[in-house]
Amino acid sequence: MPNISDLLTTNTANIATNTAAVAEAGGTYELITRTNITSNAANVVFSNISASSGVLKVIINNLKFTSDCNLNLNFKDSSGNDLTGSNGYVQANHWILLNSGHSADRQQFTRVVLNQNNQINDDGYTKAMYHAIIHFFRWGSTYTALFGTEFYNHDTGVSNFSKQDFGAYYTYNSTVPAGIQFEPSGGSVSSGTISLYKLV
Repeated sequence: MPNISDLLTTNTANIATNTAAVAEAGGTYELITRTNITSNAANVVFSNISASSGVLKVIINNLKFTSDCNLNLNFKDSSGNDLTGSNGYVQANHWILLNSGHSADRQQFTRVVLNQNNQINDDGYTKAMYHAIIHFFRWGSTYTALFGTEFYNHDTGVSNFSKQDFGAYYTYNSTVPAGIQFEPSGGSVSSGTISLYKLV
């Protein structure tokens, strides 16, 4: 059986090799833009997004809301119009509630409902928070897909939290998305940061 020094040496070598391979092939994320919300915002929109790799990443850090809500996502066209047709998005969610088990679901909506199971607590709670990382694939095509993971304080109790994984794709094949909108189902975003990156 190898000892811990051998394992550490081997792992260090593997990490160095993988890092060099990624650097040679590209594969780094470049910040496109960042929105820092400091006062109530009805939504957050990123417009005219270009990514030759077809891959985007969004990091949502510590969003807070004025009301209990779901956080919805939809695409926009190049003119800024919402792409929200009937059953425009197919999504699947798997959620784990702390101390309350887990479940899964598949739905079709006019928008992607990120936290499908429980609403996010409003910012009146000391532990209110919402964090997420979302990856977008085939950006620049009519069948853009996304998947991500999120963690938040949900509305069934001040100390109740939910971790959810979700995936979705845009079903209409006549319009190429050019923008992304995040919008709460009620109230507004009171604070937090949303950063948009592209793979280069």
